[in-house]
Amino acid sequence: MDESAREEYFLRVVKVGEAPDWPVPEENLVVGKQEVGDDLVQYWAYPKDSGREASDLPPAEVVAAEQKSGNPAIMIDRGRSEDPKSEGYLELYLVRDGHAYARNSSNLDNLEDNISAILDFAKNEFNIKVGHFMTTTRVPKEAEEKLDNLENGDIANRKVDVEDEQKSPFRPASVGVGAVKGYSKSSSNFLVFLPILVVLGIAAGLIFFKGDAISSKILPKIPFLAPAPTLTPTPIPSPTPTPTPSIDRSEFKIRVLNGTTTTGAAGKLLEVLKEKGWGTLSAGNAKNQAIEQTIVAGKEGMEEVVKVLIADLAPDLEATQSSTPLKSTDKADLEVVIGKK
Repeated sequence: MDESAREEYFLRVVKVGEAPDWPVPEENLVVGKQEVGDDLVQYWAYPKDSGREASDLPPAEVVAAEQKSGNPAIMIDRGRSEDPKSEGYLELYLVRDGHAYARNSSNLDNLEDNISAILDFAKNEFNIKVGHFMTTTRVPKEAEEKLDNLENGDIANRKVDVEDEQKSPFRPASVGVGAVKGYSKSSSNFLVFLPILVVLGIAAGLIFFKGDAISSKILPKIPFLAPAPTLTPTPIPSPTPTPTPSIDRSEFKIRVLNGTTTTGAAGKLLEVLKEKGWGTLSAGNAKNQAIEQTIVAGKEGMEEVVKVLIADLAPDLEATQSSTPLKSTDKADLEVVIGKK
């Protein structure tokens, strides 16, 4: 997909074992990756002079995490460029299961063409049939009106082939965590009630012509009119909780970085971790001040230690493990980048 240089990153999803193709030499990029399925890997790349790190999730992945439904969708977000000439600039993301598979930039004039392009890409590259569109609350009013105008156009018809999905886009409905607005379509309930009306008609006819004798002898023989059997519920055993690995927290030094605009968040969290017994190293600000979800990274072989740290951060922070480990020469054994949640 076409990716704007103004966003200063590239996104690729390929099969395990395949290498992503970048529009510039890879030695000029900072590359991060994570698995997004049983046989797929998501790669992202920033220019080396962007100040970004491989552990910084790309904006497309951050927005995709806002989509709680597992159904494939096109997320439409406002472009994050600070260029005043980019007014009306939009980002289109192909998302599934909370991950971004592709991105495309657009403006209001060519929005329909770019939505069509990403629909074709989803089908041709991943055999994904998109069932609905969603917009973030950052999308300007003009873009919302443009989407409404597309309701009866060719874009709406593109989704008729999707089975068991809400076919028509652009009908407001509350979805997710408030940063996302969904679109769905209401349908007729007549066909749902038709079998019930037929059954009631048969029962009424039997009673009318033959009275209680016929009803008592024949009705039990009609499967869908017979009394429902009594079922004995099978007890479901309660799952056994996974025990938290036992470690000596004081043996591991932690660096905390503030990835939000909240002043002093890193220092406060470092004190909390120190009280929990962790060895502490330093607190400071992350290069990216718009991290959505807290990220925890550790050195190679410290996966179990990272899990313990993530558990200690809950429930205040919903941390996830970074796909990129810390270097073996790093003074810190663990690093926490604080996000909005």
